[in-house]
Amino acid sequence: MKKELTIGARRRLFLTFILMLSVYAADILYIWRKGLYLLNSDAVSEMILAKRLDRDGDLILSNGWYYSSELRVVNTQLVYRIGFAVFPNNWMAAKTLSVAIFLLFFILCAFLLAYAIRRIELAPFLATVLIAPYSDWYGWNVILNSYYIPHIGFTIISISLFILCVSPEWRMRISAPVRRVLAILLLVVAFTACLGGLRQMMICYIPLWCAAVEYFLLHHREDHSLKDKLRIPVLASVYAIIGLAGYEINNTILHQHYHFATQSETIWSAFDLNRVITCMGDLISLFGWNDSDVHIMSPGGVANLCSLIIVLLGIIGFVLTLTKKKLSAEEELLEIFSVTAFAILLVVYSFTDTYNESYWTVFLPLAFTGILILFVHLRDELYRIILPVTLAVMVLLCSLNTMRHPYISWVPNDTAQIALGDWLKTSGYTQGYATFWDSNILTALTDGQVEMWTINDVNDLMSIYPWLQSVDHSVQMPEGKFFIVRAAKDAEDEDLTMQNIIHYTMENLIYQDESYLVYGFDSVQDYQEKMAQILSWTK
Repeated sequence: MKKELTIGARRRLFLTFILMLSVYAADILYIWRKGLYLLNSDAVSEMILAKRLDRDGDLILSNGWYYSSELRVVNTQLVYRIGFAVFPNNWMAAKTLSVAIFLLFFILCAFLLAYAIRRIELAPFLATVLIAPYSDWYGWNVILNSYYIPHIGFTIISISLFILCVSPEWRMRISAPVRRVLAILLLVVAFTACLGGLRQMMICYIPLWCAAVEYFLLHHREDHSLKDKLRIPVLASVYAIIGLAGYEINNTILHQHYHFATQSETIWSAFDLNRVITCMGDLISLFGWNDSDVHIMSPGGVANLCSLIIVLLGIIGFVLTLTKKKLSAEEELLEIFSVTAFAILLVVYSFTDTYNESYWTVFLPLAFTGILILFVHLRDELYRIILPVTLAVMVLLCSLNTMRHPYISWVPNDTAQIALGDWLKTSGYTQGYATFWDSNILTALTDGQVEMWTINDVNDLMSIYPWLQSVDHSVQMPEGKFFIVRAAKDAEDEDLTMQNIIHYTMENLIYQDESYLVYGFDSVQDYQEKMAQILSWTK
C-alpha cells in the first residue's frame, strides 16, 4: 500500500480522474449539441417504448410493442422513463439526461470491477475507456445512443460479483453473510439479464463458466482443499444454469406473450475460415479504424494509426500478464474470462447465420483489461508513465476523430430529416406513414407530436413492418388526416405504376425538398378512393 501512496502514484490517480471527468463532460456536451444528427429509427425506438410504457401504465414490458431481436426486460427504456419524467416534452433533453445516467452507470461499473480485482487505482482509467467514443460503432452505438449498455453493464457486474464471491483473498476479507448476499445478488443478475434473450448467455455466463473451468484446471494441483478448488467451477455452473433458466423462460413463456424475434432460431453456417478472418478484422476496426479512404496524415489517417497501437497494446497486455507476470487470483480470473469471451464470441460470430460487426462492441471494454493490469505490474517507473500516457493519447485521438463529424455518414439520418421534422411540428398533422429509416425518427424530431406507422412499401399502407413499433398499427389505421413520407428518389423509379401514383397525387403534395415528398390526405377513406381512381386510370 505504501507504494500506492507515493506522490507519483497519487498524481497519476488524480490525472486519470480528471481525464475521466473530462471525457464524461465531453460526451454529454456532444450529445446535447449534436444529438439530432445522431438519431435514427433504431436508436429512438427505445424512447418511444418508454413513452408507451408510461402511457399504458406498464412497469417494464409491453405486449403492445413489436420488439426486435431481444425482449427489453431490464434495458434502456427504464432509464429513458426517468429522462421523460424530467423533460416530458423535450426529447433531446430527455435523451441527454438519460445518456448522462447511462455513462454514470458505466463509471460505477468500472469502479466495481477495479475494486473486485483489488486495483482501485485503475478505476478512473477503466472508466475512461468505457465512456470514450473511440470508434464509430462504439461511439454511436454504445456511448451516444446507449445500445448494449445493459449487456456490457451486466457482464462487468457479473464478473465483479463472481470474483468477490470466489477469490481466496476476498473470502478472508468479507464475512460469510455478506458473501451470501453477493452470491444471491449475482443469481438475481444472471436470471434477470438472461430473461432478455440468448445474447447475455453468450457474452457473459457461458464464457464465465468456461473461464472457471480453465482456472480450476490450471490450479487444481495447488495445496488447497477439494472444497476450495471446486468452489469456482461449481458456482460458475450454478450461475450458468440460472442464466439458462432465464433464457428458457424468455424462449418458452415470454415469447408467447410478447412480440420479439427469438434468438433460438439462429443456426450454424458453413465452416469457412475466411469468416474467422473477417470477424477478427471487424473487431480490430472497432478500436477506431476508418473504413473510408483517408489520407495517412489526415485526422482519420492518424486515428487509423492510433487504433492499431491500441490493438497492439491490448495484445501485449494479455500476453505479458498471462505469461510473464505473477497475477493475483482476481486479476487472473478477469483475464482468463476476457480471453475466453473473445474466443467464444469469435466462434459464434464466425459460424452462425446472424452476424453484424456491431455485435463486437459488447466485448470491447474487456479487451482493455490486459493492458490496464499490465500497468500496475510494471516495475520500471518510466514504463509506468509512458504506456498509460500512450494508451490515453491514442484513445483520445480516436475519440476526437469520431466526434469530429457532425454525424456518422453511414447512419440513415441527415439534415433533410431534421428539416422535415421541424416542418411537421407546425403542420397540424399528428399521424403519418413512412418506411423504417424515416418513421420513428420523425416521432423523436417532433418531440412525440407525430405518431408514425412503419410500413415496408409506401404504396401499401397495410404492409406494416412488425419491428420496433406499436402492435396496434397492424390493426388500426390513422383517424382523421394523415400524411405519407416518400423518398424523393422514388420519383425516378422505373416502375410505371409508381410514376403514375406520384404524378396523380401531386395535388396532395404538402411538403417537398430534395430528399422527401410528403402527401397529405383527409382520411384513410380519402386515400383509398384516390388510389382506386389512379389505378383505374392507369389500366
